Amino acid sequence: MFNNILVANDGSDHAYKAMSVAANLASKYDAQLIILHVLMHGKVPEGFRRMAEVEHLMDPIKPQTMEVSNVPSTLAATLNNMESHITESRFYEFLGDKIVEDSRRIAAENGAKNIVTQIAIGDAASKIVQHANNKNADLIVMGTRGLGEIKGMLMGSVTNKVTQLAKCPCLTVR
Repeated sequence: MFNNILVANDGSDHAYKAMSVAANLASKYDAQLIILHVLMHGKVPEGFRRMAEVEHLMDPIKPQTMEVSNVPSTLAATLNNMESHITESRFYEFLGDKIVEDSRRIAAENGAKNIVTQIAIGDAASKIVQHANNKNADLIVMGTRGLGEIKGMLMGSVTNKVTQLAKCPCLTVR
């Protein structure tokens, strides 16, 4: 029934529950399990920063100010802003690698044998649908809510958008 199952994991509790369900289905149907993480962007949430520092996963991420002389103040501000974005990008890349590594372990523990991992950059919903189409996914499995700022919604905006745009069935896990 299922040959290719794509599971999207953003690191949320709902996504890890979805990971276990997808891995069990992949095991049952002897399907390929495609684990996808779409890198976040923007300012690193304070909770992630503290977790990374407390767990000694990364060196502390501190805002840096480059010393720039003989450069107009607007250019100096732009350079410092770029440094901040590079630090945040490095953090998200590290976090994405950790999520994918944990996902692979959980999938194997739940019986999945044919596991493929991928990391994408861009709009999460669009990348999930694009990867599902490119990999001929028979099913997309996602958590009902992710790490978004709005906690009270019944279904996260990414999950809702994917279910509207996907050409294959979607299973949402709460």
